[in-house]
Amino acid sequence: VFEQEGQFTVSELKVEMTNATANHELLYNLAEKSNGRMYYADQLKQLQKEILAKKEIVDVSYSEKKLTDLINWDWICFILIGLLGLEWFMRKYKGAY
Repeated sequence: VFEQEGQFTVSELKVEMTNATANHELLYNLAEKSNGRMYYADQLKQLQKEILAKKEIVDVSYSEKKLTDLINWDWICFILIGLLGLEWFMRKYKGAY
């Protein structure tokens, strides 16, 4: 009879913390492949100027108007028909035209 015994331990592994420094070469290559640019912290003014100089960046606003015909409002149609009918009845009853 063959028996095997042992134990193991599961420990937390924080992959993000293994290399906490920025890989600038990787960032630069990524920017080049996506037709972008890489800026350092001391180049923020240059970044701002380039963003403001771009012609593709424009303000866009959307508006939506929803128009409904009065004929689609049933209660207004019933009120108008009722008032016209009431006026017709009153004129007929009183005899004045």
